[in-house]
Amino acid sequence: MQNHCTGFRLNQIGFLPEMPKQFFMEQPETDDFELQTMDETVEWHTVRKGRLQRKASLWRGDFSDWKHPGDYRVKCGNSISRPFVIRENLYDCAERMLLLYFTWQRCGSDLGWTGKCHQDLCPIIGTDRKGDFRGGYHQSADLRCWAGGVGGSLYNLIRFARSTDPLWDKGSIRDEIRWGCDYFLKVVSPEGFVYDCQFVPIGYGPRNYYNSPAAMPENYIVCQMLAAAADYFQGKGADCDSAKRCLETAVRIWDFMEQADCFEHPYVPPVRNLPRGTQGGFYWQSTRGGAVWHSLRGATALELFRATGKAPYHSAAAESASALADLQIPGNGTENPLAGYFRAHQNSSTAAFLDCTYNFITCGPLLFAELLRAFPEHPDAPRWKQVFNAYLQMLERAIGKTEHQWLPKLFASPERSAPAGSIEFGKIEGEEGTVKGMISQGGTALTAYYAILLAAGAELTGKTELLAEAQFCADWLCGGNADEASCINGIGYNHYPLKVFGQFFPSTPFLPGAVPHVVNGEYDMPAVALCLRMFGDLQQTEKKKGKAPLS
Repeated sequence: MQNHCTGFRLNQIGFLPEMPKQFFMEQPETDDFELQTMDETVEWHTVRKGRLQRKASLWRGDFSDWKHPGDYRVKCGNSISRPFVIRENLYDCAERMLLLYFTWQRCGSDLGWTGKCHQDLCPIIGTDRKGDFRGGYHQSADLRCWAGGVGGSLYNLIRFARSTDPLWDKGSIRDEIRWGCDYFLKVVSPEGFVYDCQFVPIGYGPRNYYNSPAAMPENYIVCQMLAAAADYFQGKGADCDSAKRCLETAVRIWDFMEQADCFEHPYVPPVRNLPRGTQGGFYWQSTRGGAVWHSLRGATALELFRATGKAPYHSAAAESASALADLQIPGNGTENPLAGYFRAHQNSSTAAFLDCTYNFITCGPLLFAELLRAFPEHPDAPRWKQVFNAYLQMLERAIGKTEHQWLPKLFASPERSAPAGSIEFGKIEGEEGTVKGMISQGGTALTAYYAILLAAGAELTGKTELLAEAQFCADWLCGGNADEASCINGIGYNHYPLKVFGQFFPSTPFLPGAVPHVVNGEYDMPAVALCLRMFGDLQQTEKKKGKAPLS
């Protein structure tokens, strides 16, 4: 008796013709498999046979050489996978669903699931003024509008819009970008900083904003996003007025950040006794001169250069990249598996980018790929490529260490307690002593980020095997995981249950296109936006690959 639709860790959407195609099994009946298709005969028949290969504790089947569009399934012994497709523009439906999440989450809009919420003027604590801060988005399964999370999400939406031209888009992408930018243009002070807000009191009444800067990453992320929006509106967005307003505000934030002396120490919220889930512990690494600072400053300068063409921004981007490169842990994988990662600060024994995913969803090590694309002839380009390649090698080692069971997330012990099931990976030596680097199961946002990073690595370093790792990340998100569950609501066959978080009542409904930030977590817009950008990048990579080999 045949066992249908179980035991296959397989992308439940399908595959692009020119991209890698693989699946995993834990306990196959046989090491032979068949790729079957259904055509006009309306019967399944075998078009290709293959053999499973041992991959650590799993078995992997690969049929990347099969590129013909159509409907397919995989048969292995008596086990048969769910049907899937191979075709161009494969991710169009998923992209439209992910974009819809933005619309559902609009704050104060008839199109949002909450309708006309949060219409009151908000007090600016520390002044006698109130602000019209209507608009924006509810980021997650709550009513909050975090500047870093939502700003970074809009940035990745803009990156998707700039690099793709989907047939289904009739202005909806431009409308979302404009809606989001209109909110952020309001929450920047005359001095040039983003007003801090913890979005308390919780509920539908007015929230308190504070006459002090939001955390350092939030300021840079909003600046980066507005600069990217200006570039988009000057070009594909065809909106000169929005471009002008976005660029003027981005320049104000940049000028403030270059001169401000308030980021020498870790961020402390302006109000105490915050509910669980607020930003009190999000930004403990976000200080001037550290890896997070250099990464965000460099990425922001690059977007300002794209929008203006002005040389000082070009110089600032290169300067910050070189400073981040100086923080890379030396050595090789034999000496220390963590070689290629980055220290939080010079001579520090703490790894960077550990405090909050928001800190690098718009940059992080991806900064080097962005600069290599933007300034390939720069004198520092060979070093950027070397640094980027060393990080990619470290990431490959980390993914291999998890045996393709899940995607790794790095943390440091004893700085942060080790989650259950974590694996000791390497060590970081510095002035504070030696700290162990651990890896544990990562989240969906991080997985999509890895896919973007690895696809860029395949293009820029010539290591085409990285493309299989990038595709594995996308497959994992689309059901190719141990739970055989899609992480994207409305896409795939199984979904993780929606959790209820008591401090966020009323509960957010089941939203099409929602993605939890970790498995069994709450919805999170950064994960949605990174998945959107990931699909766009993979489709663009596939189109380039179909024309010519990757360089």
